Amino acid sequence: MWGELPALDSAGNLIDYPRSFSHAPDWAYWASRQTSVVGKLAHDFDNGWQAEATLGATWRRYDAELLYMWDNPDPVTGEGLGYSAWGGTERTKLLSFDAKATGPVELWGRTHQLNLGVSTDRDWTGATGLATAANWPRSAISLNGTAAIRAWTGTPNPTRTGI
Repeated sequence: MWGELPALDSAGNLIDYPRSFSHAPDWAYWASRQTSVVGKLAHDFDNGWQAEATLGATWRRYDAELLYMWDNPDPVTGEGLGYSAWGGTERTKLLSFDAKATGPVELWGRTHQLNLGVSTDRDWTGATGLATAANWPRSAISLNGTAAIRAWTGTPNPTRTGI
């Protein structure tokens, strides 16, 4: 489940939720994992200059089936919410490189500290998602967390990006 709980029912009354309340259905989940590695090389030169280079890589993945609700439920039945469901996966790889150098420079008869640097990264993303809404009657969704799982509709929507 993602989103928010409605504050008011359809009659305009404030909904008093217990602290432990959740309207997430039993089947909703978001599983994620991230792994990162970093390598750094630093060197101090005899002339007072210092240089550093850092290379990093990150791998992220998540699998999820989520239900988002909105609108104001009926004060008696709890039904009448709007909803949107989504299920899918995403895999992301990120490669980053940073380099910097700093050292003394003589200009105009004085010693100054010069700092130079560069930073760049590249990421790749692959995702597949399925959405459903058309085959869920609006009355099937209520605030008690009893949204029965339905077969996902549509065709998987694979996307890949490299920026």
